[in-house]
Amino acid sequence: PLRKPLRESPSHLRASIIGSACIASVIVWFGSSGNRIEPPVMFVCALSILLWSFAFAPQGWHILDWASRKIDAIRRLNPRQHRWTLLSFALVLILGASFRLDGLRTIPPEMFADLVEKIQDAYLIYHAEDYRIFFQNNGGREPLHFYLLGALAQLPGMSYDHYALKLMSAIEGLVTLPIMFWLGLEVMRGRCREFRLAYGLLAMGFVAVSFWHVMMSRQGMRIPLAPLFTALTAGFTIRALRHNRRSDYVKAGLALGFGLIGYQALRMLPLALVAGWLITMLIRRLDWRTRLSYGLNLVLLAFIAFVVFSPLFHYWTEYPDAYLRRASSRMFGDAPTTLEERVEFLRDEGGPRLLSNIRNTLLMFHYTYEQTWVSSVANEPSMDSTTAAFMLLGVAAWLAAMAKSRDPAIWWLPAFLCLMLLATALALYFTIEVPSMTRAAGAIPPAYLVAALPLALFCRQLRRCLPKTIGAVSAVAFAAGILLSANTLNTHLYFDKFIDHFIRSAQPEAQGARIIRGFAESDGAYGNAFLVNWPHWWDYRAVSIQMDKMFWNSGEEIDRMPLLLKRGLNRRGDFQLKPERDLLFFFARQDHTALPKLRQWFPNGRMLEIEAATPNRNFYTYRVPALGAEGMREFLEAQS
Repeated sequence: PLRKPLRESPSHLRASIIGSACIASVIVWFGSSGNRIEPPVMFVCALSILLWSFAFAPQGWHILDWASRKIDAIRRLNPRQHRWTLLSFALVLILGASFRLDGLRTIPPEMFADLVEKIQDAYLIYHAEDYRIFFQNNGGREPLHFYLLGALAQLPGMSYDHYALKLMSAIEGLVTLPIMFWLGLEVMRGRCREFRLAYGLLAMGFVAVSFWHVMMSRQGMRIPLAPLFTALTAGFTIRALRHNRRSDYVKAGLALGFGLIGYQALRMLPLALVAGWLITMLIRRLDWRTRLSYGLNLVLLAFIAFVVFSPLFHYWTEYPDAYLRRASSRMFGDAPTTLEERVEFLRDEGGPRLLSNIRNTLLMFHYTYEQTWVSSVANEPSMDSTTAAFMLLGVAAWLAAMAKSRDPAIWWLPAFLCLMLLATALALYFTIEVPSMTRAAGAIPPAYLVAALPLALFCRQLRRCLPKTIGAVSAVAFAAGILLSANTLNTHLYFDKFIDHFIRSAQPEAQGARIIRGFAESDGAYGNAFLVNWPHWWDYRAVSIQMDKMFWNSGEEIDRMPLLLKRGLNRRGDFQLKPERDLLFFFARQDHTALPKLRQWFPNGRMLEIEAATPNRNFYTYRVPALGAEGMREFLEAQS
């Protein structure tokens, strides 16, 4: 009689947790309509994620017991026994941090449209209570990065500027490094301890010095979330495929769910997880009960991921075209097409284009390259020559490992790599964008795991073939030499070639922002400075952010400039036009209509050519002496 209530109490607790989780999920679903989710609903969403995770926790699992075991494990860790591993880990982390943070405030120096929209969206979240679930501009963007960026900008000493944007992505890239170390340990679990540690350190090291990963980490976009959550999901999935433990499926589902609200390229990740399950069913001899257990656990993984993804899924059901616009435009083009037209396109042109894209994508590590100036260098593949050579060796080494092992992790990784590359290979309409280092970012963890394998094997053979101390020193020296060689190549590629190419392609908007700030703080005003719009020239939003004045929008075509001046008179605050102060106009060197018009309107004005820091990007200013209130009124009346 005393034992029965004790036996039943866990099931009663689990039932109450499931009931509470159902209520929380219903609140989240109905509270996330219309592409808006209020902070209280966000809190309920976080609560529902926790409740569902606890509801499917293994029998007898308790968070306090789990925390106690982890603390005991940390206490039992002997630093002396692992001193060389800890030292190597710290050195690799410092190397990766220096590559990502060195000169970050000024490098890269300029912004582009995608970055402008990210800062403004994050600003609106915290200053205009614009709690969107999906940011529709420029094809649509998942929300996680924007909320993290806004939280970072709220910290002391931070602001909604270019530096905060770059720092956020650099932090995301830096967090990926220890996750890569852990992923390497999970992949080689079952091998000897020294080999596992070496492999994890080398996988982490290759990513730490990778131009591909560093470029994205310093860019300011949300792309570093792709390798971060890909590595997390892969690590827990490997554990799940090997041991079929429910807790690993729950953790993999959480990682997948947060990845899906982080970056669109991770929409390929569910397909990769299903492939892992199929491979496990094929290569392992399992009875039907175990196979059924694997299948049910896979459903559990999908359910946990859905709980995290549910607000964005609700948006998907309400606005399917908007959610899929970016993916469908890459595959079928920007023009709206019917289902029949899309099927016809795939039947007539899809096959040859897909084969060509797959070839270009598979060669992106060694030969082909992206043609977008914001994220690549012309004629440079995604990997440096040192890492690319080890990846070729790694393919052969991995095939040999597959032939010798029935480990699902070893068999799954090549399929995982190929499936994560589909995000760029499926751009059937815009084949010029294939390969894309950004859309293929989810392939970074498996690609560098493959590259790290032959180097780990070489180091192990050095230890075996040479006397104990000499072998260990030789292995460490060889690995360090390879990583430093890759670091040297990628440092030159990023800070010299890439940045030089970036500066030559970007507009000197930061220089214009400094001029306007100096003008406003002396005898002018922010409302008295104007940009004459010209195709593919300055983005006034970027100028606004870089002079630390959000939403300064004084840009118009030359013929509409009088309307802009009239609007400026009616403004209030920093952007009000002050007639008693000078006017300052900026226009492009290619614009041959602006100067005659400005001279016609303001004969007393003075033109000045500004030598830009960017080669071949000089621009002009036209400064007009103060018209006064009466002079401004007469000018506007004459133009009206």
